[in-house]
Parts: sequence; structure tokens; C-alpha cells
Amino acid sequence: MRNILKSAAGLALLLCLQGVSAQPPSDDVAEAFGAEAEGDSGFAFGETIYVKIVNVDVFVTDKKGNPITGLTAEDFELTENKSPVAISNFYEFRGGSEMKEDEEEIPTPQQRARDRLFTSHPGLQDSTIPEDQRLNLVVYVDHLNITPVGRNRLFRYLRQFLRSKLDRNDRAMLVSYNRSVKVIREFTSDPQLIADATYELEMHTGGRSLQNSERGDVLRDMQNAQSLYQSEARVRMFAENVYNDLQFTLDGIREMVNKLAGVPGRKAFLYISEGLPMRAGEDLFWALDEAKQNNTGQDSGQYQSQSNPIMQSFQYDATRLFSDLGDLAAANRVTFYTIDAAGLRVGGMRSAEYGAMDFSSNIDSIYTRNLQDSLVFLADKTGGRAIVNTNNFNAGFDKIAADFENYYSLGFSPSHSGTGRRYNLDVTLKKDVAKRLGIRKSDVRFRDNYRDKPLEKEMGDAILATLAFGFQSNPLGITVEPQSRIERDDGSWLVTLLVKLPVGNVQLVPVRENFQGRARIWVQAADSKGRTSPVQVENWNISIPASQMEEALAVDGYTTFELKLAMRKGEQVVGIAVRDDLNAKASYLSRALVIG
Repeated sequence: MRNILKSAAGLALLLCLQGVSAQPPSDDVAEAFGAEAEGDSGFAFGETIYVKIVNVDVFVTDKKGNPITGLTAEDFELTENKSPVAISNFYEFRGGSEMKEDEEEIPTPQQRARDRLFTSHPGLQDSTIPEDQRLNLVVYVDHLNITPVGRNRLFRYLRQFLRSKLDRNDRAMLVSYNRSVKVIREFTSDPQLIADATYELEMHTGGRSLQNSERGDVLRDMQNAQSLYQSEARVRMFAENVYNDLQFTLDGIREMVNKLAGVPGRKAFLYISEGLPMRAGEDLFWALDEAKQNNTGQDSGQYQSQSNPIMQSFQYDATRLFSDLGDLAAANRVTFYTIDAAGLRVGGMRSAEYGAMDFSSNIDSIYTRNLQDSLVFLADKTGGRAIVNTNNFNAGFDKIAADFENYYSLGFSPSHSGTGRRYNLDVTLKKDVAKRLGIRKSDVRFRDNYRDKPLEKEMGDAILATLAFGFQSNPLGITVEPQSRIERDDGSWLVTLLVKLPVGNVQLVPVRENFQGRARIWVQAADSKGRTSPVQVENWNISIPASQMEEALAVDGYTTFELKLAMRKGEQVVGIAVRDDLNAKASYLSRALVIG
């Protein structure tokens, strides 16, 4: 029900609000102390100021990659669009625990009670770690760009990492991609479930094996070609196919990043593949240029005067696509950790499958660099790590785990709110601190931008995460109760839901003879095919007579909001968010419904 990662091609799901208004609840307490609906003119509130805190996760290491601990807020300099900003919130997490000023001993990972045996279904367990600092790990296996041999070898190390480096304070999910995104395991607080699920993926084919075979055929044909024009045509066709596949691949990652936007806390995206080309077919265009320079082929003279193969490779440059993806991830606090499952690469044309070819070793170097540069780029842009060109995957996973357990969180309140613009971030250590510790600028990693989302976008992202992953947060203590389902003449159903909000949890202010408050409700629905409705929002004005306020609090009175939704028949999930505009608290819930 919550797996809604398919594209919503057209809106087959109908969701609309009808006759929405605040009204007294049905029971005696609610009748005595429920909120009366009033028009906007009866409320004395102006525009609500949306104050937000932007959190920047910072990883500081020495030259060997070991975490540097014990720094303070005064040791850092933080800028937004090159302008200094004051650090208002500062946390250090060491060994997976938040450091307090009076703490000296840091528990080891083994001492932090990694209980593998849950007494209930291992879902989204409660945690003592603040929600905005809790780790959400997405393990994303790209089957289109990996070989079975490389993938299955890496999985042995991945399972060990999941079992030994994550605990019940963390949440993880497993996703597979092969021209479409498929959630293998939804978010869970039991990493053993994710580790076990990787066995299911070991039987899948890998698209990179076919691509490698086609690349070898192109090189062999180029070596023996009588016409370089024919070779160029085949190189261009290969590059176009690779570029098209790359676009689909990045669309799948982008889809997942968008779904993660509303997930609270830190989000780590562990991307497993054998690299993605920054420029599709670049090595083959260079090989074509070498063939041209060697004057092979009957038409080499004419070809040499009319064509520049290297310049043609720029037609398939995907740098902008990777940059946009990196910006999207950084804006949504998603950190990329990328792994090249091919391990330590050797010269492809030195292996038996390529036979005796006269191309230089430069072609191999370009091929490897082209695939790995994208992995490094995404990691650098979001403050993560790239594990490339190594067979020591244990060491690579240890470095990733060190990031999960040792980092600094720098928070600041921007002077603007809801502009929708992207703002660049920069974090440095003060010069005297960096010099004393011998830390280079490259040893300080962080996401390089964020997007100042309007409140409506923030709430919409949160509802989508609730629908997609089942995340729920309820500081306002709201409840959602189905009331009725009525079939209409057009085949749709009119569904009535009551949203109840305890009076004691909402911020109220005295206005004349009443206590008044203001909230808003956001609603979105998803059907069993993953199609989602547009997000809709309604105002919720609350007014309680001052003479009844004390008794309302004493008997836990509440106010209700009636939602009338026009929905299609079938299984659906409704996501509802309620935000108290006066105290800025928000609750997110989802409810599964069977219509008809």
C-alpha cells in the first residue's frame, strides 16, 4: 500500500474536499467544549511567520580519514551565499550518541545495546535520538549498471556492514532498480531484515554485463574496420543508447530522492553500481581518434579532414544532469555514499575478452575515470563518501559507518523564509583551529546547498513521505476517525473523516470573549497502484468561549474538523497533516481505507 514509487501517469485517483468546516464533536464533552466555526473576519490573526532552522551535517576527519572529535560551535565558520550566519543550534554526535557538556565516556557501538530480538514486529521503532538527527539509510542497488559477479561479491561486505554497524536507533530500507524503482524492504529498525533481503537480489541479472560486451564489440570492429565512417556510426549509436539508459537511471534516483524529501532526520543514500558515465561513450570517441591518428582504414585521409571524434563526445555530456541530481539531494538533506562494486579495476583491453588491440592504455584510463567521476561528484556535492577503485570494501564501509556515528550538526535560522530559492553553503574551520589540528579544507565535508522551501512545499513533502514510507509523527495528538462512505451517481464515493485535535495541545490566545487558534490541514491520497492525488489544504479556525476554557482543559475536550473526500473505489491510503500555526507544531498521520 505504501509503495508508491511508480510515476503517476495521469491522475486516476480522485480526491477533493467538499464542505469542509470546523464543527462541534458528537459526544458530550465535545459538545460542551468543541470549537465553533467562524469566518476569517472573526479572527484577529495576521500572517503567520514561518521560522525554520536549517541543519548542516558536517564531517571532519584527519588526513587518514579518522573522525576529529571535541570541536565546538566557536571552531566553525558557516556561510550562506558567502555571507556569514550565526550558528544557533550545535550538536556533536560521537559514537552514535549526542555529546553533553558533562559527558566524558563515550559508549562503544557494542555497549549501546544492539538488541536484535524485537518483541514486536520490527517496524519503525521508537528512539531516544531526536527525530531530526535520526539516521535513515536507503540501500539502492542499481541492477542496470552492475554485473552479477561484482554485486554478489560486494553483498558479502554489505551484509556484514548492516549487521554490525547499524542499530535500532537507525532506520534502513532496500531498493532495487532495473529500469524501474522497486522497494524490496520498506523502512525498518531491524537491519537484519535488510541484510537477509539482499539474498533475494543475488539471482538478478546485471545490465552492465551486456553493455560491457557491446563495448568490446565496438572496439574490435573499430580495430578491423575498413571505413572509419562506419566505426563512427556505431560509436555514436552505442553512446546514444548508453546516454538514454543513463537518463532513465538518474530519473529513478531522482524519484527516490524526491520521496525522501519529507522524511525527517538525516538521510543517507547508499548507491551501489559499477559507475555511471559522466560522458556516454567518451572512451570510444577517444579510441576513434586514435584510429584516425594511426591512419587505419581506406577512408582515413578523408575522415581525418572532416571529423573530430573527441568533440563529438560532448554531445553526450551528462554533467548537468548529475549536478541537478546533486543539488536536489543536497537541498533535501540527502547524503550520497557511492560504491563502485567493480572494485580495483585493471586494464580492460589487457584482458582476454578484448584480444590483441592496438589502442593505448589511455583508453582504459578514460573509461574508468568516466565511470567513477560521477560517483565522486555526487558524494562530494552532498558531503558523503565515494568508495571506488578498491577491493577493500570492509575499509570503505568502516569509513561510511564512521560518518554515521561521528558528525557535527550546525543549525542556523535564515533571514528569509519560503523563497523557494537554492542557497549555497560553506563550512570551514577557523584558521587557527585548522592549523593546530592539521586539517585541510577537503577534510571538512558537508552538503553544499539547501533549498528554502515554502511551508506548503515542506508539508506536501512530509505527507508524501507518510504515504510512501509510513512515517508518522503526532506531537499534537490528533486522531482520524472514518465516519461514513456514500456511493455517488458518477461511481465515486463520498468519504467523511473526522480529525480530532485535543484543546490542550493547540496554542490559543485570548481575543475578546473567546480563546482563538488557527491551524491548517493538508490532505493527499494514494491508491494501490501508486498514483497520488494533488495535495489540498484548508484553514482550521478555532474559537472556544473563555468561560468554558478551564473546564475544557480539565476534561480533555477537543475540537474536530470534518473532511469530506470524493474518492474512487478500491484500496487507498490518505495522508493527513495538521499544523498549529501559532506554535509551529505539526502532526502527520496516514490511514488505510478500503472504498466500496
